[in-house]
Amino acid sequence: MDVSNDPTFHSDLEKGLDLMWSNKLDEAEAFFHEHRMNKTRHALHHAEVLVYRSMITELETDRTKAIEALNKTIELAESSLTKLAKNLQDPTTKNEHLDTRIALADAYAVLSTMEVLNESRVRGLLHLRKGWKIYQEILDKTKQEPYDESIIASVKFGAGLFYFIIGLIPPGLPQRAAAMAGFSGGDKELGLTFFRESYSHGGIRSFLSGLVLTFNHLIAAPSIDPSTKKLVIEAKGIIQSGLSKYPEGSIFQAMASVACMEESDGQGAIKYANQSIENCRHLTSEPSLFLRNLANAYSIDLDWKNTEIVLNRLYTKTIEAQKNGKVKNSWDLPWNAIRLGSARAMLGDSKSAIELWTMCRDSNAKDGWSSGSIHFASRNLANGGAYAMLELMLITGYFEKLVTFTTNERREEILALIEKLSEKAEGSHDASLVKAPKPATSSSWFGFLSREKSPKFNSVPIDNRVAYLGLTGIVLRFLGKEEEAVRNFEEILELDPHMNDKMYLARSHLQLGKFYFGKNNSKSTFHLEKVLKMSGYPFENGTKTQARLYMKQLGTYNSQEETYSEADLQK
Repeated sequence: MDVSNDPTFHSDLEKGLDLMWSNKLDEAEAFFHEHRMNKTRHALHHAEVLVYRSMITELETDRTKAIEALNKTIELAESSLTKLAKNLQDPTTKNEHLDTRIALADAYAVLSTMEVLNESRVRGLLHLRKGWKIYQEILDKTKQEPYDESIIASVKFGAGLFYFIIGLIPPGLPQRAAAMAGFSGGDKELGLTFFRESYSHGGIRSFLSGLVLTFNHLIAAPSIDPSTKKLVIEAKGIIQSGLSKYPEGSIFQAMASVACMEESDGQGAIKYANQSIENCRHLTSEPSLFLRNLANAYSIDLDWKNTEIVLNRLYTKTIEAQKNGKVKNSWDLPWNAIRLGSARAMLGDSKSAIELWTMCRDSNAKDGWSSGSIHFASRNLANGGAYAMLELMLITGYFEKLVTFTTNERREEILALIEKLSEKAEGSHDASLVKAPKPATSSSWFGFLSREKSPKFNSVPIDNRVAYLGLTGIVLRFLGKEEEAVRNFEEILELDPHMNDKMYLARSHLQLGKFYFGKNNSKSTFHLEKVLKMSGYPFENGTKTQARLYMKQLGTYNSQEETYSEADLQK
């Protein structure tokens, strides 16, 4: 039998995948459960249904089940490969052998992600490396021999995933270290090309390929880069196609919500985010992933009351899950506490905000992400945290999305909000602080790097002044008041010796690099290079990604000049 173009090769899987994308997770799990012990593909997709559930609920118990199923998939795949290898002359067996190897590599890739989320980074990287090696061999093999088109589409998805992941590793030292560990040859753009080909084929990996594309276009690719506008259009087309086929598919509704946020459409974002949660009503646990997205949607709409309500649901769920042993992740509780406290501060409930920030500061969490949350909580406790919610939006990229794709009337509203908050933030309007004597000591982000429990903060007024200048500067820039914006960012640079942390310093260099882009490219390059050479502040990789994009357009990018902090590389 010639199966080089057999459209039915994966047809026995389609019903189960349709159930999964339609949010019918119990039915999808049952569908693949029946043959999970003797069919590798069924075992893999049974495990992936469990993975999808665990990503939605963010419960340790669900993640443990998914990891167990993935390990069983690997065992079955390896056993099946031994049997299939005895009869590779038969075309059907040859295709099944390659498809089993693909399933094995995919299982390793997904397992590595689960293990990293479980804070087993070394084991996760080892499994990722195994999967990457398999795909390198598969790519060579498919260049030499013909295989079923459905299998090739699966190859494109899996290889694309590895190219994409490895291509996301920051240039310079991180990439060289990754190459030494066996992760060489990453190419993000090639990965995206493979995803597009897999998506267009329409096979079993079609919509998963499309979802990875939307993740890149709406989340991984910074929206402030002009070249990403066409990516947003492509992402919206994929999302619409997904919603047409799976109208109750929460993941497509969640991505539609993110697409609305990308264009500062708060009401649209809220509508889709609520739908994604409503369609999970049959789950035994609230969908943390989609709750977090809904909170972001309300914050984009400047609806702090509903932001607080959703974040409280998320925080309460985390507390209960930890009590019941269903969540052990160290970063979950501090991050949810810092966000809920910041939302309550926006509503004027400073007592509750202080209690939540104190709990976060005193957390026993030890991972790199939580170190940033702990330092941020300490900073809020020291300076009052008036700007805390807007600063969190700035760190996560939502503040710039808010002011980029909106009206000037809305931007003026945001400026008025900042002015109102400044009344509670000592020093916000004190322009004389730049002349203050340099502090005798400065913690910088040493507390962040060393995971110090209570970092010292030397000048509350300066912290608040820098936050005020940074936030208003971004809004002024998009209002067309560029000279005022530049003065704000330049004053921040002058305040450098007095700062307790360097987050705004790096972002000011970034904003100035953007301002001079196309006007004075040498000045633009100067400021963007400063961003790449700075390290030791929280979430620095996102800031550097933006600087890198602009420098590549200028033709002045040199990866050898980048530096990274250990804490940021951990994430």
